[in-house]
Amino acid sequence: MEKEELYLVIAKNISDLRRAKGMTQLDLAELIHYSDKTVSKWERAEAIPDMETLLLLADVFGVTVNDIVYKKSTSTPKVTKDKFTWTHFYITIISICVPYLLVALVSLFLGIFAPNFFKEWFVRIIFYGVSASFVVWLVFAVLWWPSLWEQIICSFLVWSVAISINISFKTVGTLLIYGVAIVLQITIILWWLLKRAYGIKKEKWRMLPQKRK
Repeated sequence: MEKEELYLVIAKNISDLRRAKGMTQLDLAELIHYSDKTVSKWERAEAIPDMETLLLLADVFGVTVNDIVYKKSTSTPKVTKDKFTWTHFYITIISICVPYLLVALVSLFLGIFAPNFFKEWFVRIIFYGVSASFVVWLVFAVLWWPSLWEQIICSFLVWSVAISINISFKTVGTLLIYGVAIVLQITIILWWLLKRAYGIKKEKWRMLPQKRK
């Protein structure tokens, strides 16, 4: 960074930070034991503070020295899941209901035209619908919902699929099915803890969307 550019960057940052705090140049000068003329020189890019004064300014503004000496990023902020809205919530809930609607229609059709088959498969069809609803919910959770919901929904999906397999295929050992489910559940928990430890997708947890202000 050229000297002139450095002076301009520091001048703008000091001015912006001072105004954000609601201070006049005199207010700032008194806090750091300088004259307001000196502060004015800094903000006109005619001079820059020394390192000791930069540290003092950073403490006054509640920022780091880097926030004073480097240009602010102008990149477009990424849209995060903090934008989870009630519209997203309602779309998700309506979409989750679709598999249950299909289950109801299939059950009605089988109950009328194949009652014996319906009696045998009724419980299985219900759990297939439950598993399908969790798949739909997971898709929308990945798109919009706070990330902890992904782990919760994955857990429900794992166990609903395990129960569906168990009641559908009697030849498959129950111990094996639920053993795999337990391993997957532990993996989901460990993945969540890993994300929290390394700050991956670290949103503020909440059950429902925030109210609009």
